Amino acid sequence: MTEFWELRRPKPKPKTTVWLVVGAVLVGLWALIAAIGAMAHPDNSGLGGMANSIDPYADLGYLAGQMLVAALIPVVVVWLLLFLLVVRRVAPERGMAHFAVLAAVGLLAGLSPLAVTIASQPPEDPAQLAIADKEIAAALVEALNPTQTGTVDPTVKATGEAGELERLSKQMIIAVQTDRQHYLEELHVLSDPGYLSGKWLAGDRSLNKSRAGLAEALKTVAKYRTLNQQRLEEFKAAVRASSVLTERHKRQVLAGIDRSLEETRERGERVWTLDAATIVELQSAIEDLARARGRWGPSGDRIVFSRQSDLDVFNQHILKIRAMGAETDQIKRDMQASIKARSTP
Repeated sequence: MTEFWELRRPKPKPKTTVWLVVGAVLVGLWALIAAIGAMAHPDNSGLGGMANSIDPYADLGYLAGQMLVAALIPVVVVWLLLFLLVVRRVAPERGMAHFAVLAAVGLLAGLSPLAVTIASQPPEDPAQLAIADKEIAAALVEALNPTQTGTVDPTVKATGEAGELERLSKQMIIAVQTDRQHYLEELHVLSDPGYLSGKWLAGDRSLNKSRAGLAEALKTVAKYRTLNQQRLEEFKAAVRASSVLTERHKRQVLAGIDRSLEETRERGERVWTLDAATIVELQSAIEDLARARGRWGPSGDRIVFSRQSDLDVFNQHILKIRAMGAETDQIKRDMQASIKARSTP
């Protein structure tokens, strides 16, 4: 009996290399695009804080975490598609090996933009950022001084990008403070005594000068309110045009400005509203004096009334005007305290 022996070689498993290469390309492109998108998105930390403590290393760490997540999503999605559609049927044992390859490609592609950024734009020295942060906060506090007697030091103490931010910030703050001083000089009616003092009214028996002056005062409030917004836009334009700040830090600064505006817009608008309301109250007081003509007269800096009811109405105007002035000063003190608290380590 003759026996025949046949040596059978194991049937080779289909290759999945081509599919793996296709998957790796997809993962690489997807992760790279996602990472670039994460880099381009302005975050809520870093150099743009203006009176917040700034840590560029924490900023980069946060960004790296975002980019890792952005890279892992395409890795998982592409691997699942590759495994379920191809690998599971022909070579399931290669699944984890393929995942490792795709993960390596995804992480490499996802973190490469950050690596390039770190190499070309190293983080700013935290010590310089702290100096700039302190100087900007001090300038803001000085500019918000209700007495308007403070002077902002224009000297730039920090260096590098932090110094550039300090320079631009102080330039804007000084411009706003100067505008405010000119504004108050033009609006001397906001000082007490002003249009309602006996000395003024002695020279304006007809009250026509008071009416005309207060009408101009309302226009002045509107003019400087617009100028205040213009200064902010000038600051943003200066940041964008800076040849010292990197594009990433420009985005952070602009994002910080927008965040600060969200926090302070209501109080800032309230100050302008109070200024306008004070003038309107003065106008009401002048019209009440016109209606009480013949029942009052100036005596030095005071006004003497012959009827108690007229005096009561006049005093109500004075109380409202002083209350609005006190509220304005309190808002400024609150803003000062807030900036000091945020800039204190």
